[in-house]
Amino acid sequence: RHSVDRPTRFHTPGVETVSYDGEKIIVDPNFTAPAVADVQVRIKAEILQYARGILNETDWMSLRASEDTNKPTPTSIKSSRRAVRVHSGTLQTEIDTLTTLAQLDAWVQHDWPSVQ
Repeated sequence: RHSVDRPTRFHTPGVETVSYDGEKIIVDPNFTAPAVADVQVRIKAEILQYARGILNETDWMSLRASEDTNKPTPTSIKSSRRAVRVHSGTLQTEIDTLTTLAQLDAWVQHDWPSVQ
């Protein structure tokens, strides 16, 4: 039995076909390719979600500073939060430059800055 490999992690299986080539049974899931733009949107949404998760850890400091001027957000936290937002924007720009599913499949997120 031989199965056809998924071209990228974004392809989804369709209607499976089974054939025999004289030596082995071939199972082909007839993968369907999504639109590149749809994958770009999905990855960029994941980037934003990840950035929000990092920023959520210190949102309370920003909120406290806006309500109580005697409790300013430390400069290091402000700088770190800014670095996360810049990094998120950089990654999204990288995604926009990738124009094929193979490129998007090979793309790996870079290390995120931490907020401390």
